[in-house]
Amino acid sequence: MNYIFTGKYIEIVTKKKQHSSVECSLRLIKEIKMKAIIIVLFALMVSISSYAGSSYVSGNITNLTAVKSGVMIMLDSGLPDNCSGSPYGWMLIKQSNTAITSVVLAAWVSGKKQGTIYTSGRENGTGYCLVVQFDPAG
Repeated sequence: MNYIFTGKYIEIVTKKKQHSSVECSLRLIKEIKMKAIIIVLFALMVSISSYAGSSYVSGNITNLTAVKSGVMIMLDSGLPDNCSGSPYGWMLIKQSNTAITSVVLAAWVSGKKQGTIYTSGRENGTGYCLVVQFDPAG
């Protein structure tokens, strides 16, 4: 800052630094690199968050409902291969599997809905896919 005395008043004069085209180019390259890193990290996180195998699937619980026979859940990543044909993408946790039910409900209530579901397929090839394990760290 420069101060200029013009009689009764002191004026403060600020000079804006002029950036060279090289400095501007370097700044732009840095910004592009940062954006590229963020996009790559985001893509890695998304690809890690959903994976399906023949008897398991990883993803986020998107819906949950209670029925007479137990608790049913739905994941954003769909069904594992051995659950093909399970109505509307639902997977059933039988009422007798209280530990699995408790962990799934705790995850649902806490908002930490990501995990891996392991299944035994559809009982007798009909009905809903049966959940045999839920791994919230999945």
